[in-house]
Amino acid sequence: ASSSETLGIAEITYPGLSDVEISDTVVGLLPDEKLRNALKAVWSDLLCSLCDTLRVEGCVTFGTRDEDWEFQTGGVPIGRWASKHDQGAGLVRFVGQTALQSRRRFVSAVLSECSAEPDQTDELAHEILEHLFDQLLDLAKPAGQQPLGNQLGWLEKEERQSYDGAGVGGIRVIFQELGLRRPAKLYRCQKTGHVWSRSVAGCAPEIGCQGTLESVTDEILDADPKLGRLRHEYRMSPVFRLGLWAEEHSAQLSPKQNRRLQDLFKAGIRNILSATTTLELGIDIGGLSAVLMGNVPPGKANYLQRAGRAGRRSDGSSAVVTFARPRPFDREVFRRFGDYLDQPLRKPLVFLDRERVVRRHLHSYLLGEFFRSLYGPADRKGAMDAFGSMGRFCGKPQVPYWKDKNTPPALTESPHSLEGRFRDRLFQLRDYGEETVQRDVVSLFAKTGMEGATSNWSELIQLSIDTFTRSIQDWNDDYEMLLDSWLDAVGEGNKFQANAIRYQLKLLSELTVIEALADRQFLPSYGFPIGLQKLRVVIPDESDPKRHREEDQFRLERSGVMAVGEYVPGSQLLAAGKLITSRGLLKHWTGASLDSSPGLRGRFCQCEHHHSYYWIAGDTDRCPICDGLPKRPPQYLLFVKHGYTSAAWDPPRWSTDVERVGSAETLCISFRPHSTAAGHYVEENFAGVAGLHADYREDGELLVFNRGENQTGFAICLKCGYSESEPRVRGTGQMNLPASFLRHAPITSTKPWDVCWGDGVQTPVMRNHILAARETTDVLLLDFTNCLGALAADDSLITTLAYAFQNAAAKLLELDSRELGVLVVPTGSGGSTWGAVIYDNVSGGAGHVRELLAQGGDWIRLARQVVFVDEDHHARCESGCLDCLLSFDAQRAMADRPFARRQAHQCLTTLENQLQ
Repeated sequence: ASSSETLGIAEITYPGLSDVEISDTVVGLLPDEKLRNALKAVWSDLLCSLCDTLRVEGCVTFGTRDEDWEFQTGGVPIGRWASKHDQGAGLVRFVGQTALQSRRRFVSAVLSECSAEPDQTDELAHEILEHLFDQLLDLAKPAGQQPLGNQLGWLEKEERQSYDGAGVGGIRVIFQELGLRRPAKLYRCQKTGHVWSRSVAGCAPEIGCQGTLESVTDEILDADPKLGRLRHEYRMSPVFRLGLWAEEHSAQLSPKQNRRLQDLFKAGIRNILSATTTLELGIDIGGLSAVLMGNVPPGKANYLQRAGRAGRRSDGSSAVVTFARPRPFDREVFRRFGDYLDQPLRKPLVFLDRERVVRRHLHSYLLGEFFRSLYGPADRKGAMDAFGSMGRFCGKPQVPYWKDKNTPPALTESPHSLEGRFRDRLFQLRDYGEETVQRDVVSLFAKTGMEGATSNWSELIQLSIDTFTRSIQDWNDDYEMLLDSWLDAVGEGNKFQANAIRYQLKLLSELTVIEALADRQFLPSYGFPIGLQKLRVVIPDESDPKRHREEDQFRLERSGVMAVGEYVPGSQLLAAGKLITSRGLLKHWTGASLDSSPGLRGRFCQCEHHHSYYWIAGDTDRCPICDGLPKRPPQYLLFVKHGYTSAAWDPPRWSTDVERVGSAETLCISFRPHSTAAGHYVEENFAGVAGLHADYREDGELLVFNRGENQTGFAICLKCGYSESEPRVRGTGQMNLPASFLRHAPITSTKPWDVCWGDGVQTPVMRNHILAARETTDVLLLDFTNCLGALAADDSLITTLAYAFQNAAAKLLELDSRELGVLVVPTGSGGSTWGAVIYDNVSGGAGHVRELLAQGGDWIRLARQVVFVDEDHHARCESGCLDCLLSFDAQRAMADRPFARRQAHQCLTTLENQLQ
């Protein structure tokens, strides 16, 4: 590959090496004076050329193992060491075993050009290289220390282990300590045409360059038709004069790292900053000369915010360039950029009158007051641990691990139930009131549309009691069902099953009260780190390469539903220009391999009518939606608890070869018939339209899952957390496991050749598990079965209607359309038709879709207007454009299949004509 060094523009130097003289030992090996004098004359160049070969073989370091993993030299990993004769892991021979080894062949050629006899050159080359290595070893400084005396600061030594287990001396070059200069002399090989900055008796350390080097000048090389253009580019191109240095500014980096990059960019030390939307959020980095957007932003406001970063300096000069990717939304904006910028800006709104949101804050206040009474004035608790875990809160006994098969375990004594005490406290407030609490609640409800609710205090608190009871019931039912299963397993002497169930009970018990009650919408979920999962990045420890540490440069965190798509094992992502590969699941948030499971297990199934459902405890053989039979046997579902992790043996590296494993699928599994839950409303003739069925659920549930690369789930090592996509063929234990899994190294090992599982050890592996996350939010189903008839079986039409209703809902409620999600689900008898689900795209719900129930007529009218726009648009638009259905969040669905816009308009016109 061409570089400033191979083109003769720059020369790497080795400070102090020119002062090193040929040793008396080497002189004594040479047979005559002529050869001695000739070799003395080229000795310095010979040493430098041999050090060049160390760099070529990767025996060079950038200072730390982490940095060495990031770079490659000619495809060879760097960070290696050179020993005299031995090989090992990351250890190469300085003196080759045969005469064909590159260094031996090079030194033989030099000796031949210095008049050595042909039958002597190979043996002499072997001996000279041995003594030369010893000389370099003596001159090298100990690794990690400062050079002393005549030691060379750019050469380090360390005892390394060879393949036979022996300790041998190793040397390597420290790149940062080398020198750089314009070449004093230049040479070109007459045979290969390659350029060199030094000649050793007319030889260079490359095949074909033995006695073929001739002296050349810069003018000769500049006139060369092959080299001249490249040399001119390196010396004259503005790109190289500028010295472009790009960095990435991202929410995936730690705040400290982002601040450092901002400061470097402001000072001009970095002149390109690749950024995510972090720069859209008001970070002050001064004026920019230019902004390049890698895709079309979702809306006009986003575009103006990003483009507006440029041109703030006094001269006003700036450039804004947007790259339109080959996808529907970007292409449409490219064709109609003026229309894109002419769109009106959405007014920002804050809704204070959502009753159910206000009630969550009331519950948060009541629960907080209860726990505040349990602690003393000097107690200090964090937000997430102040309320403790569900096991303690509900007074459940701890389930011990079954160690001795002959001694069945016994349940521990149940702690006192805080659940009952909190309920008693609510009854007390309901029946007797309390002036301080009532005054605080009145203040909380001010200007929210619920001011009048405090006038009937008993009813207000009773509703809170009922909501709390429902919220806690599901958790209690799951725990009791699993506890019964554990007791049955103990009674049957089934140790393995009992311990497997115990992990499930432990995870349920350790669930925080805040997370459990927010998931059931008793508490608000925003403001707390609920449902966040991280991708932990581990690397070898610089102070001890045998140990690992967590890299603090990155802050890779996503909500659980996003992490299932981006962080699953095998997936790769770029952060700070480095490629990070997920290799497994965390068993604990600290990353420690504790007595814990990586997540809560369940069973997932799809029935013969295409309905999807799952369960955590117990078993079922019927679909809870239609009572249909399973289409195929249930699959294991794993709700990842703590997140994902990379491996210490595979640290981040420079690369752009990003790969995603599997894909995240989203399902809504909320619409079970005959539900009696609060916050469930059904309208059979929605907005007066005959047969239009609307089903609203306040506690709707979205299930997001990833089946892996082959749609058969993941295999998970329970010892270290390592995980891989399963092969296409299912198996149990070690059967059909990939060889890479059987021989995998522990996640925390820095050595990729380590083996996690010892021979004869029982296989600690979970097989064929789908990785999943769930989210509770407000959902609204529109079932068109009885109003559109056979048309409701057309999924393309129903998808078009779904996005028309989403777009109309956003306009009606004055929202960004991304605040509302869209799904198409099976409905009708036997799942033969499709329905549109609109949901609040925020955990816990914000009450948006609840508002739509009361505005059904206006919603349908606006949906028809969305797809119609005007006569001119209706005449020319076939499937959707910027004026109607095409938006940033609709483009994926539109890419799968064209929208049926005209047919959707006909259906919506029919519905509008029936409005009352």
